[in-house]
Amino acid sequence: MLILIFEAFIACVLYSGLMFISSRNPENTLFTYPPAIVKRCKSLGIYVCDRTGWDFVLKKTLVLTVAGFFLGLLLIYANQAQSFLGGAVRAYLILLALDWFDAIVIDCMWFCRSKRFVISGTEDMVSEYHNYWYHIKCAIRGMFTIIPSAVTAGIVVSL
Repeated sequence: MLILIFEAFIACVLYSGLMFISSRNPENTLFTYPPAIVKRCKSLGIYVCDRTGWDFVLKKTLVLTVAGFFLGLLLIYANQAQSFLGGAVRAYLILLALDWFDAIVIDCMWFCRSKRFVISGTEDMVSEYHNYWYHIKCAIRGMFTIIPSAVTAGIVVSL
C-alpha cells in the first residue's frame, strides 16, 4: 500500500511540473478551460482545439491507452502485480488520486486563482476563471474516463 501511495505522489509531482511548463503558454491548453472562456477565445480568433471532433477523441484514447500500458509496466516492476484485477485496481487508484489532485490542487487552488492562466481578451471573465464547480464536474467525469487506462494496465500485467 505504501508503494501505491508513493507512486500516486510521484505521479502528482510529475503532473505538477507538466502543468507548470504548460502555464507558460496557456493557449496550448485552452481545450481544458471552461466552455465560456473557450467560446470567447474562438471569437477572438485564438485557436482552440475542438473537444467534440473525432480527431480529439482518437488522440485522447491513444494517450490514455499509452498511459495505461506504461502504468501496467510500472505496476509489474514496482508493485510485483501479477493479475489483471490487481493491475487494473492499482492503476485505477493511482489515476484516481491524480484525477482528484488535478481537480483540487491544480485546477481549484492554482488555475482558478492564478493570473498565469488568464488569456488576453478574457480578463473580464473572472467568474468563469473562478468556476470551481466546472473542475469538480470534470474530475467526476474523469473517474470514468480513466477506466480504459486501468483496464489497459490490467491487461499488460496479466500478459
